[in-house]
Amino acid sequence: MNAAQVNNPKPKKPKMKIEPNAVFFGGGFGDVIHRIYKTDAYTGLDLANANIPVRIINATNNPFVSELFYWHPKRRHFRILDGFPILMDYYNRRDFEGAQEQERDLICRAFGIPVPDEPNTRRVGMPRFHGPIPGEIPGVANIDEPYLVASFGAAGIHRGKFDDEAEHNHSRKVPPEIAMRSIVALAHAFHYAIRIFVVTRAEPLLLGSHWNPPENVYQCPNLTIPDTLNLIRGASGFIGSFSALSQFAWFERKPNVILYPPDLKDWETPGGGYTFGASFPETLALPYFGQREANANLDQIVEHFADNI
Repeated sequence: MNAAQVNNPKPKKPKMKIEPNAVFFGGGFGDVIHRIYKTDAYTGLDLANANIPVRIINATNNPFVSELFYWHPKRRHFRILDGFPILMDYYNRRDFEGAQEQERDLICRAFGIPVPDEPNTRRVGMPRFHGPIPGEIPGVANIDEPYLVASFGAAGIHRGKFDDEAEHNHSRKVPPEIAMRSIVALAHAFHYAIRIFVVTRAEPLLLGSHWNPPENVYQCPNLTIPDTLNLIRGASGFIGSFSALSQFAWFERKPNVILYPPDLKDWETPGGGYTFGASFPETLALPYFGQREANANLDQIVEHFADNI
């Protein structure tokens, strides 16, 4: 190396800053399910790598949704921005309905980033859901036998003070006495040959702390969102309330029974929007009224699963 090279070293090429792609997940868990199945917003995360990192803006009103990203095998290539605390604070200080319309701008402004474009491509192939430790479900050694999944509460959790005021919240839960009678009826009808897994994470006391279920019924209070979705994906059928998990069961085309209150607006014209699966032949949708009507519906529930699984 001569003197000129020592005094005037070749400048180092500056490292290129890689700006990550961005994807926005907002609304409730049901909205996320729709996004997963209708666009490449989630399946596209499988392409993330060191050269194509992904910025995930999680602005859902369900704190469990982030588990879809934290357990993902490409997690090290994600930059997860969790807007749940920001959103909850906004909900508690302002009008709930108004907040929903502004959540994208609100969250992105709080993180100082531009609002990402909406994905305009449809999903290709079935999404894969990655949980922490697959198979750690009580009563499950080999999931090679028919089984049912039940979920009678909300898949989500709270939206601050609006949780008690929101008009639709009661639709996410089935009265405990109806839920328990449905489970017992199915357990007895199939002579304990089919296991029933009851997902109770968001509503751990929905069925009561002293309920003694039949021997083939297993309560699952600690399943992550990915493991819950995988459990339903492998099931022979689903029974539960009108919630995000019923939306998932419809996308997976599982034989299902959905119980809902008779005054629920979504069900005034079933078969479209969030009730898109009501018209599927494998769906039995039943309004619940009181104890007498609930007992009458048990035979329909048992017969429906007997014919479809």
